[in-house]
Amino acid sequence: MKIVVRCALLLLFPVVVLAQGTTGSIVGTVTTDGKPLPGVTVTAVSPSLQGSRTAVTGEAGGYSFPSLPPGEYTVTYELAGMQSARKLVGVRIADSSRADAELKVSSVSEAITVTAAAQTAEGTQVTTNFKIDQVNELPIDRSINAVTLLVATGALSLAGLGVRIKRGRLYNITAYAYAGLIMLFALMRSVHLAAAALLFLGLAMLINGALSNGIIQSVVPDELRGRVVATYIFVYVGFPPIGSFFAGLLADYIGVEWAIFGGGLVMLAYGIWAFAKYPEIRAV
Repeated sequence: MKIVVRCALLLLFPVVVLAQGTTGSIVGTVTTDGKPLPGVTVTAVSPSLQGSRTAVTGEAGGYSFPSLPPGEYTVTYELAGMQSARKLVGVRIADSSRADAELKVSSVSEAITVTAAAQTAEGTQVTTNFKIDQVNELPIDRSINAVTLLVATGALSLAGLGVRIKRGRLYNITAYAYAGLIMLFALMRSVHLAAAALLFLGLAMLINGALSNGIIQSVVPDELRGRVVATYIFVYVGFPPIGSFFAGLLADYIGVEWAIFGGGLVMLAYGIWAFAKYPEIRAV
């Protein structure tokens, strides 16, 4: 039973990185003459987004667009009897961009366009944003065929390495590689180097995940396997949204890169502690 508990703790390893999140958000308040303006229709469009997002301001004049892909957004504010306004806002991963607007009463149809940089918590930050056209030009296909090929590559790599290295030791290696590549990716400024890092990071993630399932199946007693696997899946799938929320809060204070880097560092520290405390994992 001890080995089951220890494996379950160790198999939570990838959740830290998955919790980093891959989306951002836009929030703001619409006012007129300094007072909140409810009922304003707010629309966000972007080349990074399929279709558009629409929200209506509440009694306090606030609105929110959560879970947006990173990129450049055009946000439009419309209300009958008021001038329409338009803002250009940048959205970053695990970050909340603020876009407030002031509408004025108008008897004629008139539009105001305002260009504004993404506003985050006060402080100096150095960040790197990749536009959607840069991502689309990467030599890595994102179709279902490409994903299937990558999964097959991970499975074949695991099968080949499994003949020469024990599963527990290989799990140890891929966990460290996973954490290290996350930290390296956070500090990169080149989109092409970042793409290469993501390729190897994905391979390490696939091998690590396959090993997790294999280790659970082999060390857990038959009568407990269903419950242990169900718990593992619950944690693996259910915790990332919670982690994404806290990663976004952390990014507001220390920046996106350092939030991602910190996640990798925590993962690395946990791995060092877990593998040192339970060395029998390597013998599985």
